Amino acid sequence: MMSANAGSALDHSRRVHIVLAPYTAFGHLIPLFELAKRLCPHHKCTIALSESLYLLAQARGTLNQIDGNGIEFLPLKDGHNYTQLDQYWDFLEIHKLNSAAVSKLIDSLPTRDGKSRTVNVSELTEALLEPVDVIITDIFIGETVAHSHRRGIPHYLFQTAAAACIPFYLLINDDTPVYPDTEDPNGFLKYLDGNTALDGRRETPQEMKSHFAPITKLFPLSAGIIVNSMRDLEERVVKRIAQDPVGQHLSLFFVGPLLTPDPSRVGLSAETELSVDIEEWLDDKIENSVVYASLGTVGQPSADTIMEIGRGLLLTQKPFILSLKDSNIEHLPQSLQDQLSNRDSGFADKPFLVLPWVPQRQVLNHSACAVFVSHCGWNSTLEGLCSGVPFTCWPMFGDNMLDAQLLVRHGVAEMMEGTGLKPARKVLGEELAETVRKVAGWDSGEISKYKRAAKEFNKKITEQPTFDPDRSQEQSDDFQRLLTLL
Repeated sequence: MMSANAGSALDHSRRVHIVLAPYTAFGHLIPLFELAKRLCPHHKCTIALSESLYLLAQARGTLNQIDGNGIEFLPLKDGHNYTQLDQYWDFLEIHKLNSAAVSKLIDSLPTRDGKSRTVNVSELTEALLEPVDVIITDIFIGETVAHSHRRGIPHYLFQTAAAACIPFYLLINDDTPVYPDTEDPNGFLKYLDGNTALDGRRETPQEMKSHFAPITKLFPLSAGIIVNSMRDLEERVVKRIAQDPVGQHLSLFFVGPLLTPDPSRVGLSAETELSVDIEEWLDDKIENSVVYASLGTVGQPSADTIMEIGRGLLLTQKPFILSLKDSNIEHLPQSLQDQLSNRDSGFADKPFLVLPWVPQRQVLNHSACAVFVSHCGWNSTLEGLCSGVPFTCWPMFGDNMLDAQLLVRHGVAEMMEGTGLKPARKVLGEELAETVRKVAGWDSGEISKYKRAAKEFNKKITEQPTFDPDRSQEQSDDFQRLLTLL
């Protein structure tokens, strides 16, 4: 077993032992890791995750920001190769491996009542010796609740995304009608008259139904759902869940925002040479002048999408930072590629940066950052809101549309229509540039209504008495209630 703080020897004799298991994707691992960091001062935490994801996260420094809490890691030899997963639909395919590995692990866990373990996991991972009291898994592998229930171990589900997804989960059951995936290749979730439905309908793609129907069926066996969000942000959704026959019996714990610490503010190990170089580059820019663009790490944008985003950023005639995998650079406009040929010569005097990985919170928190062009994954949505930066939304798949609609409803964003992994239309760079300039307010010479709304929303969040962007809502009523139940 790996320790994130091998030098510490904590006395766990009177602490609950919690095993946490993420879904195998960075966007799911990071908030669960942050949750473990909040729980660890109170209880012992072990994170069981795909060995491939663990090694990649270690290489990036993602799992080193522990602050001495002593979280332990249990890598699972589950057959994944995270570095080869470039397409969104690949992540749906790995669900079976992910769920099977965690289910087998749960069947092997020792408990304080001494109930016999049903399987040997020597080929999967090293055995846990200390009895386990509580299990928390990503809701995407929620079918593992059945295994915990048989073992008599309390099991909480962790919703890494917005609570707005939960009404959608509750809509899916064995009788839900389906339509071919080809009708909606992006699988967008959208608000519909205050409810949540897939593409504005009650039908769902077969693959989505196959994934979620077994999970929703087991919701009543869970001890509750821990949500990486804030009640005030999703008040309408909470009321909607309470009206559902199953939802009304669910215990919800809002413990967000669970954010990766900003390395420039807390001086953690992520204060790498890259972080320093980016900070210096931003310091040299005028306030409210930089565009930051990222479409996330899961979805693979089309070549046309990458081309038009590159064109659009150039057409803003403003400095920008684009987070883009090296393998996708060939799809950028040639004029942009030509200026990337000497990337190793440092950042000074460069009008823009194109990088395979960016310390996102650091960029968003900088006063130079004017607009966030985002796919609107939930982590990015929370980070933008907590930084007071307005959005230009470019949804790619799934719940991205829900998050984008929420941002538009709060007045902090404009949405590009027709985007997606498989776009409904070709969104031209000229349209993107025009929208970015509108959101930034550059042409009016005044602070835009989007920027004002973003700042007001940020103020609403940060002025809460217990808010600390790098420690989350540890003193919130929901978090304290959760601690008393664990």
